[in-house]
Amino acid sequence: SKILAPAVAGVFISWCDSRNRSSNEGRGSSLAYAALIVGLLNILSLFVEYSCTKEIYELIPTLSDRGADNSVREVGTPEVNHDDSKGHDIPSGITIKGPRGLAVYFGQPISIAGLALAMLYLNVLSFGAIMTAYLISKGMSFHTIGFWRGMSSFIGLSGTLAFHVSESYVGSFATGMWSIIMQLTCLSLCFLSLFLPNLKFSLFLLIFGVCLSRIGLRSFDLAVTQLMQQHIPEESRGTVGGVQNSLNSFFELATYALGFIFPNTGDFYILVTTGFVSVLLAMCLYAFGVYKRQNIFKVL
Repeated sequence: SKILAPAVAGVFISWCDSRNRSSNEGRGSSLAYAALIVGLLNILSLFVEYSCTKEIYELIPTLSDRGADNSVREVGTPEVNHDDSKGHDIPSGITIKGPRGLAVYFGQPISIAGLALAMLYLNVLSFGAIMTAYLISKGMSFHTIGFWRGMSSFIGLSGTLAFHVSESYVGSFATGMWSIIMQLTCLSLCFLSLFLPNLKFSLFLLIFGVCLSRIGLRSFDLAVTQLMQQHIPEESRGTVGGVQNSLNSFFELATYALGFIFPNTGDFYILVTTGFVSVLLAMCLYAFGVYKRQNIFKVL
C-alpha cells in the first residue's frame, strides 16, 4: 500500500486536474477522492497482510513458539545480566557504550549495512513535501507533479522485481552493491540538474533522476533487509529491527529539520547536496564495510 496507494492517487489527481484546471471546486473534490482511494487501498492491504501472515505461520509452525528465554533477552530489563561486558555474546562488530539496544545493534558486524540504509533517508529527492514545494516554485503544475509522483511509485515497484532476479543470480551482497551505485548515479543527475541554465531541461533531468533512483533504493532496501535476517542471531533480531527503524526515522526527521533551517526554495541545492553526500557516504560504508568483507559473514 505504501507504493500502490500514492501511485494510484497521483495518477487520479493528474487525470482530474487535467479536466478541471480552471475549477477550484473540481480540484478540491479530486483531492478528496484521492484521499478516499488511499484510505481504501490501505484497508484492503490490511486484509492481504493478515492473510499472508496467517499463511506464513501455518507453513512454519515454529514461528508460533515465542520462546520465553528469548523474549526476556529482547526486553532487556536491568535485572537481567547476560555478560553485558562481553558484548551480549554477539559477533564482533562496533564496540559502543550506551543504551543496550544500540550496543546490540552495533555489536552486529552487518549493522554497517543497516547504517548505510538509514543514511539514505537523509534525502529530499523523493517527491515529498520539500521537493514538491521546490517544483511548484519553478512553475510546475499540481497535476504534472501528481502524475510524476505516481510514475515514481510505479517505477519503484520494478525495484522489487530487480532484487529477486539479481539475488537469485549474484546474491544479496552484490545486489546491494549495484543497487546503491545505481541510486547514487541517478542522484548525480539530480545534483547536476540544479546547475543547468535551461529550466525545462533541468526539471526534466531532476524528475528523471528521482524516478529512476527508486529502483536502486527499493532493491537496496530489500538486499539489506535480507542480509540482516540472514546474519543476525534470532534472539537479537527484534532489538536490531527496532533500532533500525529508529535510525531510519532519525535521518528522515533530519531532512525536515534541514528544511526548517533552509526554508527558501533558493536554498534547495543545500538540501540536495546534503542528501547526495549522505548517499555517497552510505555507498562507501557498504562497499568497504560489507561488500569487501562479505567473506567474514556467516549465515545464522
